[in-house]
Amino acid sequence: MESAIHGPAVKTARETRKLSQTEVANAVGLNRVYYSLFEAGRYVLDLDEQKRVSAFLSGQGIQRADVTARPPPANDRSAAPPKKVSQDEAAVPSQGSGDYADALLASASRALRDLRDAAEASSIDSKRIAGLVSAASEVLQSLDYVELLATADDFEAPLDGLPSRDEFAALPLSQKELWETRIAGLLICAALYGDDWQKATCKDFERIAPDVRNGVTDEQWNVRGRSILETLFDDAEKFRPRYRCEFAPHIARAAAERRAPVLRARGSSAHARTGRPSVRNAF
Repeated sequence: MESAIHGPAVKTARETRKLSQTEVANAVGLNRVYYSLFEAGRYVLDLDEQKRVSAFLSGQGIQRADVTARPPPANDRSAAPPKKVSQDEAAVPSQGSGDYADALLASASRALRDLRDAAEASSIDSKRIAGLVSAASEVLQSLDYVELLATADDFEAPLDGLPSRDEFAALPLSQKELWETRIAGLLICAALYGDDWQKATCKDFERIAPDVRNGVTDEQWNVRGRSILETLFDDAEKFRPRYRCEFAPHIARAAAERRAPVLRARGSSAHARTGRPSVRNAF
């Protein structure tokens, strides 16, 4: 039996040919959400899907050997019969309603791109930025966790610190809603701050916490402080993903109210031409 094709390797090959995920998914008849998760290594194609993707890649001059995974584990689903949508995936539109799923994802990506483009040219507290944050937040609320993961991967937002799909499925509803809010916040912040979003340290988040918490009730505030031992060791790389996840929805809410914080201490870099810290120059 042929080895399974490897999602991340397919992604690399696709990008070298300047193809979008939507182009490939449409060409091989796959739902856009599932195809994105496949490239991210979070979804295994069945045999028929692999054959269709391989045939398309071959037509683009990509050899199967270049996108083949190492021998799969014993519980790999690549040789299983065509899958059924599990209960935790029930909210994801089926292939029969792929147009609807694609429309949702396209709307989310467009809203995030609009925010990112505006953030390149506008100050952090502008009315336009606040409006675009609100618009992006609204469309992201229509996506479930799996679709949010696909959007984050497509938008290249940081995914570390998030529960896996299996971990998410086992959570109670209140925690599921919290994590969906957190990943939506991560997407907003990734669009708002760009690559610099990942450069903010734990100390940066702790510094802005009082301002971000303004107007947030104790019940709504879900950011945990570090313990004394954690502070002594100050392992920024270990705690930064958790801090990003926990702070993101609060920062997104503040940004919608024209209160988006500057994540680095003043004087660490240049300011915008308006005299106010710009989003890209705020670090």
